[in-house]
Amino acid sequence: PLASVGCADVILVSLLCHFFYNERLTPGQWGSVALVFAGLVTMAGPFGGGGGGVSLTGFGFAVCAMLCFGASVFSVRVAAVGGLS
Repeated sequence: PLASVGCADVILVSLLCHFFYNERLTPGQWGSVALVFAGLVTMAGPFGGGGGGVSLTGFGFAVCAMLCFGASVFSVRVAAVGGLS
C-alpha cells in the first residue's frame, strides 16, 4: 500500500505544471489523475487495501518520497522548458 503513495507523484506534477506553466489537461487526463487518486485512497487510505494496518511513520515517509520524486520530475521539466544555464 505504501508503494502506491510513492508512485502517486503524477498528481503533484500535474498540479505544479498546471499552476506554474499554465498547462491545461484534457478531461481524459484529469480523469486519469482522479483514477490515480482513487487508487491511492483505496490502497493506502482508511480501507487498508494491503490487509494490514499502515503505520503513520511509514505513511509519512511514503508521502515524503512522493513529494521528493514529484519535485525531481518537475525540476527536470523546468530544465527541459527553460534550458540549463
